[in-house]
Amino acid sequence: MRNLEFSLPEMILRFLFLIILIFPGLDCTGQVTQQPPTQPSISKDTAAARPSPTQQQPELPKSGVRMLSDPTRGDGFAFFDSTGQETGFLSELEIAGKNPYKQIELEPRERNRDTGNFDLYEVGSRSVLEIKAGLPKKLKSMPPDSVLRNAGEIAAFISGWDYDRQNPNFLVVTYALVIYDREYLSENWAEVTLHVYDNKGNLVATIVDNHNIDGVFISPDGQYILANQILGWRGDGVSDLNIGMILYSVKQSKYIGAIDKHVSLHYNRFKYENHKFLTYATVYKDLYGSIDEIIFTKLIIDPVNKIYYRKICGKNPCDTTDFTEGPVFSLKSHSYVDGEDISTYEAIHF
Repeated sequence: MRNLEFSLPEMILRFLFLIILIFPGLDCTGQVTQQPPTQPSISKDTAAARPSPTQQQPELPKSGVRMLSDPTRGDGFAFFDSTGQETGFLSELEIAGKNPYKQIELEPRERNRDTGNFDLYEVGSRSVLEIKAGLPKKLKSMPPDSVLRNAGEIAAFISGWDYDRQNPNFLVVTYALVIYDREYLSENWAEVTLHVYDNKGNLVATIVDNHNIDGVFISPDGQYILANQILGWRGDGVSDLNIGMILYSVKQSKYIGAIDKHVSLHYNRFKYENHKFLTYATVYKDLYGSIDEIIFTKLIIDPVNKIYYRKICGKNPCDTTDFTEGPVFSLKSHSYVDGEDISTYEAIHF
């Protein structure tokens, strides 16, 4: 992970620019990205996972995952069979209790003692050996000494839980451990763990990776996950930065590859069709460049063959509707003769 070194005036200008430029998080059509509300100092704009009663919502399937607020059991996720009968319940406290990064033997600066959703540790004055001794014992790999020598803070938290409201077959919970450097509090190292539950509440997959992510979309068949890749940043009040997308195989519980660079996916512009992810996105040719370098684009992502197809629309949105609302496009077929012809897209292997 790269280090960010800027002068103070540059930092202020870039901060103002980023407020305008960056669209944080990933939320898909019907996809609920719910983040624990107890993460101080980490600002992420998520979709309304608990919509207002006045909002018109699509009719929910009887079976699958559903978020519930129960006075007797607390907030959490219920699982229903095809008859609408509840078959299981996973509370937010239970989710917090499964956090693989909660066992850190360092004195926290901040801790949410009610839910355990967010713990923050200041380690700038500690030695490399002290930090190593305090980290969780079952990390995928120990952070390099060069990272630990420059570490300023370590955060362990639940970054979100995600399910698809239209096809609520799976729940994905993302846990994160992030190390920020001492000077600018930008991310130098991260490990995330994804827990995937099926529509009966069974833990069916665990994915551990060293890419920091925020917001996931799992395909309705449960085979693949597409996630926003972020660069964590706590300094000067700047939020996390979107820097691309990551693909995972759920069945194999592993990382497949990265999609594009400097990409921000847009809310409610997402679908999975014919084993491909379809989405609108904004691509930044230079993450710290001018607004003139923002490019609107359409992406068709094929995780099976490790190819993504890209059509650049230019500096204006790709269609005449609101770019952040409404249904996403479809592939050309007998049913959708006016759909997108994939042969007209640029094919990129990853």
